[in-house]
Amino acid sequence: MLPKTDLIHQMLEKNRIQSLDTQHLQRRQQQELMSLKQLQQRQPNYLNDYDQLFRYVTLWLLQQGYDLTHHEPHQVLKNICLFHLPDVDIQGLIQHRHQLKKGMIQKSDAKLWEELVFCLDDLKALLQAYDL
Repeated sequence: MLPKTDLIHQMLEKNRIQSLDTQHLQRRQQQELMSLKQLQQRQPNYLNDYDQLFRYVTLWLLQQGYDLTHHEPHQVLKNICLFHLPDVDIQGLIQHRHQLKKGMIQKSDAKLWEELVFCLDDLKALLQAYDL
């Protein structure tokens, strides 16, 4: 596994993330927390949980002093999840989300949804250490 600094450096080099000053970090953190709270108030489903996972990944990045760019955000999610959960099929979760969102399938796979919730719970626990 890469050290956290190597992971961040690689994502910076590929323009997938950017550093932010303290003022922008705080504002972005508040935006993401508000978005997360709105998502948590909705009915649970795969796409909602995936969006929540994205918010937790973004909050983790913000805690490191960085934010997503518009360049390959799902690759950032994949890299960060693999960093924390190397045994999870993140690519499968991303692909399933794409199929649901594009209407290629109508119902989420229970096993993949369970794995997504596992990732979500793990990142929640990680961020609780930051009091988020």
